[in-house]
Amino acid sequence: MINDLHKIASCMYQTRMDIERVVKVLTKNEVSIKDISVIMPFRIQLNLKSHEESFLSIGGELDQLEDITPLEIPHIGRFFGAGPLVEEMVHPETLQSSEGFYKTYDLDDLFYKLNINHLASQKYKEHLRNHLMLLFVNVRTVGCLKIVKELLIENGANDIFVNDLLKVPKQERSALANYFDGFFP
Repeated sequence: MINDLHKIASCMYQTRMDIERVVKVLTKNEVSIKDISVIMPFRIQLNLKSHEESFLSIGGELDQLEDITPLEIPHIGRFFGAGPLVEEMVHPETLQSSEGFYKTYDLDDLFYKLNINHLASQKYKEHLRNHLMLLFVNVRTVGCLKIVKELLIENGANDIFVNDLLKVPKQERSALANYFDGFFP
């Protein structure tokens, strides 16, 4: 299809209320919840839905996101990750620590796979150190890209970047490549 894109939009938000609002707005405007990922500070409240379930709840609109996972990011700190990027971040041989956090790869590896340039990746890491939140949206069509950019701007996003997803040879495909099927040769 001629409108197919291979991009990811990323941005920063200062408050949980901001990120919840934009997730709600994006999903009401034809963006699938399965295309949204967030990284947010651990300071937010965590709830267990029930004693029988191991499902984590972070409340509000963010509970719709998949794979809510407590993360220990090297040289950055403790965070919650949610959405398809979480699988890409967690080291596959890592089990939860005794404190319940999964060790992750360094963020440089994730940002490289997302084709986020060095300057932007340094800026995002500094935002995380300052307890801000990152949002990532998979963009599949020209129309979706236009909508996502407008909605991010209208809803107070900072440091918005839109990048082509990095094309990786088939033998080097990662979980992210498999998730975004059709994006890689």
